[in-house]
Amino acid sequence: MTTSSPAALSNPDPDPEPDPGSALSRLTAAFLEGSLSMVDRDRLVALLREPEARAAYRKIVWLHANLMRLWSREIDFESLSSQPESTSRNAAATAAAAGGAGWSEWSAQWFSRRLTGRVAAVAGGLAIALVVATIVSVAGVGLLAPSKPPTLVRPPRAAGAIAEVVAVELPEWMPDANRWSLWDGLLPGAVLDLESGRIELAFDGGTKLLLEGPASFVVDGPTAVSLRRGKATVTVRGGGAADGRSRFTVQTPSATLTDIGTSFGVVVDQAGETSVTVFDGLVDLLPRGDGALPLRLAAGESGVASKKEPARKGEPREKRFVRSLERPSPDMQAVLAAYGWDESRATTIYRDSFSGSGPLDGSRPADRGGFGDAAWVTPKEGWQLDAVGRAAVIATAAGSAVLPFRPEPGRLYVVSARIHATEGGAGFGAIGFTDEPRPEFYIPNGPWALQRNLPSIQPNECFAGPAKSGRVGRSEENVGSHTRTILLDTKGSRWRVVFFIDGQLIGEHRYAKQLTISHVCLSVFPFTRVEFSHFIISSASPWFRQ
Repeated sequence: MTTSSPAALSNPDPDPEPDPGSALSRLTAAFLEGSLSMVDRDRLVALLREPEARAAYRKIVWLHANLMRLWSREIDFESLSSQPESTSRNAAATAAAAGGAGWSEWSAQWFSRRLTGRVAAVAGGLAIALVVATIVSVAGVGLLAPSKPPTLVRPPRAAGAIAEVVAVELPEWMPDANRWSLWDGLLPGAVLDLESGRIELAFDGGTKLLLEGPASFVVDGPTAVSLRRGKATVTVRGGGAADGRSRFTVQTPSATLTDIGTSFGVVVDQAGETSVTVFDGLVDLLPRGDGALPLRLAAGESGVASKKEPARKGEPREKRFVRSLERPSPDMQAVLAAYGWDESRATTIYRDSFSGSGPLDGSRPADRGGFGDAAWVTPKEGWQLDAVGRAAVIATAAGSAVLPFRPEPGRLYVVSARIHATEGGAGFGAIGFTDEPRPEFYIPNGPWALQRNLPSIQPNECFAGPAKSGRVGRSEENVGSHTRTILLDTKGSRWRVVFFIDGQLIGEHRYAKQLTISHVCLSVFPFTRVEFSHFIISSASPWFRQ
């Protein structure tokens, strides 16, 4: 028998031979045969995250490609189906010529079980191309890589808003304070009590204001704000009164600052004393009190005002002001990337299509073409898999479907489901995390997001938990079927959670300590009918560590 030159068939690496009975070998064979299901595709992608698995995968494909090339030259394919024993013997002999005696037994098992008929000849060419496809897929853009969700536009502006949040940098809010998030609209009277971090606002007239915690701040109107304490940077666009518009003013406990086409920084201390530094243009500093005279400050100058003394120029108390933050995108993929999420490193832990019929209680995602083999536990009645083929679970009884899930510190997790509450007024369906394994509880005890039947009665909300404590981000009135997604970040001692609707950022929260989580849940409010679909949990090791 004639063979190709040894150089053309040299072993790609000296790693140990792949186990023909392993999951990697079986899944690779199914892919080469063209019989790999979407669920098994996810399994193969997950295995290929590890360098050892990729090395074994390359060796399997290398052997397959070379054997098919030799086979196509030496074997009469018309007689393959009627000569299985000859096929196995020839496969072993060919493998020995290709890679040495150590490969012969393994390859004989491979071909006797996996390769039949003319399909083997075509698979040889595909296998060679698959080596390249594997390398690309691990980078997240190849044949096996999951597709990325579409980029979505920013949410609509709140009616009556005169300013909006255009950038945030790890904001932490005072207890019981409103938790403002990216793209929230601010109405007159809005109060921002920031414990730490930064938040940047854009006013309709063009003024930008960056608030740095700890700070207490009020939006009085389109051209007027109050800084009770803390630090802010103000940049006013346009000519103010010169072109017919009102001057922009900042009220503090001890003074009024009026811009004259300017950019300046202001600090208010605990005693209410005001310190201002002008970067560009002019600022009038007017102390509070009868008979007080304004002090005009030019670019590069600083001034101080208190309740007891007249305004005076002097050295600035604060020299470091942040004048603008990077504008983040409201798109989920951009936010995930900021947390270190890399789609090519992500692994599907559970995916449940809810296909089939009958009760959800006790069923497993793996039973219905999903991924993951832990069983759901639900209330004994009222939770049914959709019998008309819509791939959903329909819940008509209050409670939760709970699925065992314990996050590992140092990783990122994304849980997502499509929720449609079709009856029940302001009743809701929800997705979230909990430490409560009993299905009769319908309020999760960890971070969770809800979708109401009629959000016009009461808006949709997200909570950091436990239960309805720690409302996060903006409320919204999106009605109908929507995908709710939660990112759980377990890096460091202070875990974080981020909420999305249909890929748009809702808000984020940082916890004071690590959470206790034992389950992920789908929950339903009493007297509400809810359809859940497209449930998935993914996990990834962040590409950077904080």
